[in-house]
Amino acid sequence: MRKAFGAFLAIALVAVSVSLGSWKRPQGRYDLSLLLIACALVTFAFWAFSSLKQSAWTLYALYVWSGLVGTLTGLQFWLVLGEVYTVTQAKRIYKLVGAGSVLGAVAGAGRGDKPFTKAGKKWFSFRSFSKAYFNVRGVAMNAVDHPHGGGSHQHVGKPSTVGFDAPPGRKVGRMSPQPKRIREKRRRR
Repeated sequence: MRKAFGAFLAIALVAVSVSLGSWKRPQGRYDLSLLLIACALVTFAFWAFSSLKQSAWTLYALYVWSGLVGTLTGLQFWLVLGEVYTVTQAKRIYKLVGAGSVLGAVAGAGRGDKPFTKAGKKWFSFRSFSKAYFNVRGVAMNAVDHPHGGGSHQHVGKPSTVGFDAPPGRKVGRMSPQPKRIREKRRRR
């Protein structure tokens, strides 16, 4: 949490110091395009350096750099619009820009609501986020699939506690703790 706070603070300080600099107002017609090209080159340099040598500080620097690029390109975009359009033109144009931003936010939020058509797609999706897929209860399985499975209705049918010395296929349910005498015996070795 402290590192994220430091990264946010670094983004804010660098963005404020750069925005107060001499290049605050766009001078030429292609200032925004040149800024985007320069940012793409620096991002490519980050990628090339991180592929050669991976370290934690390159990831933090890339995080700060991406936040800085987003801040500065937004600043330059609005400065260019302020220079190009008059107030009466801006009242018409800014409505379209605002509507586009709202539409993008709605479309981006709805992207996660797309239904999965097959179970395999959902499994791959969960796997890509390093999440566990759905856990099926043992009592809902057949007897060949789980020690708690089978029967005419869903119940375990025997004590669900398992001894510490049970074989790996039987270790399901509530595990009993290892006896103290065996723990101490293993510590002495």
